[in-house]
Amino acid sequence: MASFGLKVIRGVFGAAELVAPRLSGRAAFELFCRTPNVKALSDGERRAVDRAAAFMTEARHHRLKTKAGCVMVHEFRSEPGRAAAGTVLVIHGWRSRTEYMRALIEGYRRAGYRVVSLDLPGHGQSQGRRLNMVNAVEAAKVAGEWFGPFSAIVGHSFGGAVAANAVAGSVRGIQPVAAERLVLIAAPSSLPAIFADFSRMLNVGPRSQLAMA
Repeated sequence: MASFGLKVIRGVFGAAELVAPRLSGRAAFELFCRTPNVKALSDGERRAVDRAAAFMTEARHHRLKTKAGCVMVHEFRSEPGRAAAGTVLVIHGWRSRTEYMRALIEGYRRAGYRVVSLDLPGHGQSQGRRLNMVNAVEAAKVAGEWFGPFSAIVGHSFGGAVAANAVAGSVRGIQPVAAERLVLIAAPSSLPAIFADFSRMLNVGPRSQLAMA
């Protein structure tokens, strides 16, 4: 059963569709971009962060400046004795962070790669409470300027969409990120489809959806 708060939001968007769809669409987009409070972790998330504490001490941590605020990049050197194989950029998904990508990062390190893991805006140790494709791709571009070019960019879930758009240079005003390979794990195949699912949940009407897009 929907919560009282969700019922109120659905009612407001239903009414706004009739009288102010442009305003309603903008409000829906702002809700879509709002990221969870990184300090309000579930018990499972807190355990995952705690288990990765020693792993995170092995990284060098870099705070990089973007137009939307500072993002944190964690640099993990390849394991000692491994031949240098290049640098891999890892981009996590929505409501994720570098700690949750531990197994993937360790695998690349064992294979001789230096791994650069990006905490997207509003996630992990990065600043903000707002994430969208533009500020995410900008963060990837800044990471590329400091640590690229990359042997590969690996993106999981929303991070896969970010990786694909970063390499393709599809965001206006942001140059493509140089990478030899692109690895996508459970990445969305359609961002409009995600908007549509979100709109159904909040009762955002078709005219408001147009403004939202």
